[in-house]
Amino acid sequence: MVVPELPADVRMLKERVGRFVVVEVYPLEAAIAERGTIESTEVDELRRKAREAGFAMLNMPPDHGGQGLSMLGQVALEEESGKATNGLGFAVVDRGPRELLEIATPAQIERFVAPVIRGEYREAWAITEPGAGSDVAGIKTFARRENGEYVVNGSKTFITNGVRADIYVTAVKTTQEGGHHGISFFVLEKGMPGFTVSRKLEKLGWHASDTGE
Repeated sequence: MVVPELPADVRMLKERVGRFVVVEVYPLEAAIAERGTIESTEVDELRRKAREAGFAMLNMPPDHGGQGLSMLGQVALEEESGKATNGLGFAVVDRGPRELLEIATPAQIERFVAPVIRGEYREAWAITEPGAGSDVAGIKTFARRENGEYVVNGSKTFITNGVRADIYVTAVKTTQEGGHHGISFFVLEKGMPGFTVSRKLEKLGWHASDTGE
């Protein structure tokens, strides 16, 4: 296996992330482990510090506030953040929803993506259901056209950031041209009519990253 040499700027960024993890993350990780609980404000504060240090949204292109870091560069940084417990480590190298830039309209980018980049919103990807996870074709959540709008019916579970997210990129089945069913993605907003977060799911580990239903 050939491991490519890291560019100088990525090496420097990797070293900075490594120091940040030692100085900021390890002490918080130890305190949380000692008392057995974690406060959401602690993770929010860690995210704020990481953002101020210049580590957040580096996967986003420069014209959207990022550095367009390559996948190799992102993995190099996550190698450092992964030396801490995952929930806290990934808070340090928070990625932005670059996938949405390729499929969203300019108005959708301004409404949904820009606030995530600025740190005002947090997004969640709602795909897994009680009866379908990696088998995405088996999802049951369905959206139908009704009076010029879409009505979504279904439930999602094991959703990372599911409790505290502001927007949810949600996989649903829709009726496509020709009458067959396909999978579409809807952006749902917390607080919209009919949308509820029913419960926070307890996990073994990853307590710094909530999982909801």
